[in-house]
Amino acid sequence: MDGVSWQITLNEMASIYKDLDARIPSPTQYLEFTARQRHLVKTGAHDSKLAFWKKEFPQSAMEPIPLFPFAEVGARKTLTRYNTLDIVEHIDAKLVSAIQKASLNAKTTSSHFYLSAFQVKISRFLDIDDVCIGVIDANRSEQAFVRTIGFLWDLLLIRLPLNKK
Repeated sequence: MDGVSWQITLNEMASIYKDLDARIPSPTQYLEFTARQRHLVKTGAHDSKLAFWKKEFPQSAMEPIPLFPFAEVGARKTLTRYNTLDIVEHIDAKLVSAIQKASLNAKTTSSHFYLSAFQVKISRFLDIDDVCIGVIDANRSEQAFVRTIGFLWDLLLIRLPLNKK
């Protein structure tokens, strides 16, 4: 179950607690979502998208970024389990305001600004000029699946070649 599924579930539970006679619409099931995905692949509906990604990434996979110079290990260990570490850093309100203003002037969002800063920082730390990151999408773009409960995530790859000119 993904985060969107939890939101759907909790909203439906809240509706029932407010009104025991509430009718919750029957969403499309996860199995129907997977059948739709399989059908799109079989019929070639995704061929142009696949061609785009094959052109964008002609090699089978990009190399992982090098270790940072300040890393305390000489090589990455093979993962045996996955976990997350959340680090929260608060930015001064004046700086946030300046970033928002700069983003508006560039006709972008603050997210674009932060992503660009991340790109430059990674490039300078590691002396690389091509970075790729993955951004998770809830993958509910079709109306039929907006209320579907399940792990529908899709990963959008964002390739950030740095123009050093």
